[in-house]
Amino acid sequence: MKKSGVLLATMAILLLIASSTTAQMKTVYTGSYDYVDYMVCTDDLVTGTESYIVSVWNNKYQFRYEGTYVGESGKEYSWRLVQNWNWKTYKGKAYTETNTAISIIKCEGVPIAMAKTTYHISVNAQGEVTVEFDNGTGEWICL
Repeated sequence: MKKSGVLLATMAILLLIASSTTAQMKTVYTGSYDYVDYMVCTDDLVTGTESYIVSVWNNKYQFRYEGTYVGESGKEYSWRLVQNWNWKTYKGKAYTETNTAISIIKCEGVPIAMAKTTYHISVNAQGEVTVEFDNGTGEWICL
């Protein structure tokens, strides 16, 4: 009896260690690309780099996007967006997920434009996506 109690306690400790190790494992994806276009609200032709970092752990996601640019005018621009998702999984049940974020463009450190982005998904009990909406390009509003 004492032996089985020690074995159960050992298994519980090992399970706890395995669970906490798995819970802390994180996968990170990164990338960057060149950007050339006219900057919103200024019509300044800019060149620069946009980059992203996507971190995934358990059912959580964090998306970080940013860009730095220099216009033909010599002005410096920056852009940043951070979205945190806590993806819910309901086996055999329908669910929805909606995430929003605000993105700001700055010129020389001063905000000049903003956009609200929304991502929505609905999944039925069979796991099929029934509604998906992503306005990730959001309409920019000049400030």
